[in-house]
Amino acid sequence: MEQQFYADAFGGVGYQSTSYTLVNVGAGFELPVGTRTVKLDFSLQNAFNRAYADYLNRIKTNALNPGQGRTLLARVTTEF
Repeated sequence: MEQQFYADAFGGVGYQSTSYTLVNVGAGFELPVGTRTVKLDFSLQNAFNRAYADYLNRIKTNALNPGQGRTLLARVTTEF
């Protein structure tokens, strides 16, 4: 039944995904603070804010370009 739905959907051509490229950037460094070391890590996912529909996403056929936008992650770690 699901196979028939996708075969009939989108004018009879089925779901055709479009290609996309996501750019992820990350950097990190360590700072000595007293007798400890503090680590700082930064990560930026989807740096160019590319709209896309993940092929494995279940709602890809219901939402034009759900994408996820940019994600900035900043992490500070140390030992104690």
